[in-house]
Amino acid sequence: MRQIGFIPDPVDAKKFEDYLYTQGTMVRMDRHNAGYNVWVFDEDKQIFGKQELLQYLENPQSKTYSDAVLIAKNQRIKQEKDDSATPEYKVVFSDQVVQFPRVTFLLAICILAVSVPMLLDDEKKASMVSIFGLAGQGMGLFSNLAFSTQPWRLITPVFLHFGPLHLLFNIMLLVEFGRMIESQRGVVKFFFLF
Repeated sequence: MRQIGFIPDPVDAKKFEDYLYTQGTMVRMDRHNAGYNVWVFDEDKQIFGKQELLQYLENPQSKTYSDAVLIAKNQRIKQEKDDSATPEYKVVFSDQVVQFPRVTFLLAICILAVSVPMLLDDEKKASMVSIFGLAGQGMGLFSNLAFSTQPWRLITPVFLHFGPLHLLFNIMLLVEFGRMIESQRGVVKFFFLF
């Protein structure tokens, strides 16, 4: 907002405000001593406003400015009707409900399923390791033979964790952050991100 000048008479100030309104320029009149300071809202129209103000001050009784009062009044009435005719945006509760985080839920179930062997005794854990091809101590996890015959060994170490609490916190964080990421980025992007 920029000041473009001063108008000493309140009637002239209102008339000039109406004229600029009809020209598509919004102004604000601030009372100052005996008159009004004229401020233009749009800084790009500052030069235009100054030029119009100089012309107005030369001949404030011009028919152009007198006619602008009625035109501005009609434009404001029309604007109020248009504003009232525009329906307000109503927030529907169902729009606010976040869609069920499918991928997050499925990933949490997968983590739980992988954590079940941790609750088993050592003998059953050893059999799980041999069934799923998880490398134990001293077993060549990265041997070429293992990858050629059992390619899942590339990803199964990802599911090894250090204990039930570790898994519990992973699940909690996955549910909290996964829900947000899934709703913002989408199911497919989240699935590949995880």
